[in-house]
Amino acid sequence: MGTQTLWLDHSSDRRAGNFFSPKMENFMGRPCKPTAILTLNGYFKKHPDREQQRRNEPIPSGPLGDPPSHFSTSQREIWTELARDAPANVLTNADRWISEIACVLMAKWRTGEASAGEMTLLMRCLRQMGVTPSARSSVRVPEQRKEKDNVFARIAAQRRNRYRGEPQ
Repeated sequence: MGTQTLWLDHSSDRRAGNFFSPKMENFMGRPCKPTAILTLNGYFKKHPDREQQRRNEPIPSGPLGDPPSHFSTSQREIWTELARDAPANVLTNADRWISEIACVLMAKWRTGEASAGEMTLLMRCLRQMGVTPSARSSVRVPEQRKEKDNVFARIAAQRRNRYRGEPQ
């Protein structure tokens, strides 16, 4: 009698959403890039069909905002630094939690208290927010178009101001 090899079929695990089965742990894909970064890169100009796949994605309702009230002084300074240095229009109020984690970890690093695992997590957070040099190099900010001087719009505005009694 020959030896038999037992093959396990883990396809049912994948269909059930069990991504931690022994065979699936090596096949997990990369996390999706944020739509804001893809838009700034011009990705959707090349692949407009993929933009349609993200049309129902939640849209953040505002900017990153002020630091949380429970932050220490050094953490507040790091929050302000992060908000200032991040690519324009990438960090929003939907990114507050990951920004909070990054600020706490950066404060620990600056005081020399961060472990190697915390540094790895910090770098992952910064990469996901587009703040590291490699992530930043992939972000493309659209050129600001200067509007041509519209003589007719300027004349209409002057007449409107004169009619209202406002200075020109």
